[in-house]
Amino acid sequence: MDPSVLPTIMQYSYYLWLAQVINIIAVAFLKWSICAWLLVLNFSKLYQVIVWLSILMVTAFNFLAPVLTLFGCSPLEANWNYGYQPRKCWAKGTLELSYTQGISNVLTDVVYMAAPLIYLSRVQLSKRTQLGIRIVFLLSIP
Repeated sequence: MDPSVLPTIMQYSYYLWLAQVINIIAVAFLKWSICAWLLVLNFSKLYQVIVWLSILMVTAFNFLAPVLTLFGCSPLEANWNYGYQPRKCWAKGTLELSYTQGISNVLTDVVYMAAPLIYLSRVQLSKRTQLGIRIVFLLSIP
């Protein structure tokens, strides 16, 4: 309850909030760029539909929901300063939303990891080169 620490905590809270916003936007753009690359590879129609569904999932669960939650209070400072009054919040993050985002991330990561493996079976490379590239992509699982 030391009042001299309060400005440091407020500054930390602000930078933490700002880092969350930047991270969420960066991850969404990264996943969108992977999807764009997968669409260029011209897989089967079914796989293209799966990629488009993953684009929708990334947009809804990994971009819109978190960004709207992080900007869900007004005035703006109330988003990182929980003691700010008067505080009006319309968006609240929930445990269910966190689980949905986690499941969405796992599903999209599996789709993105599997695509290059499928693509490798269609290109003419030596078996040793294909095996090496597959091992590299499989290392992305953990």
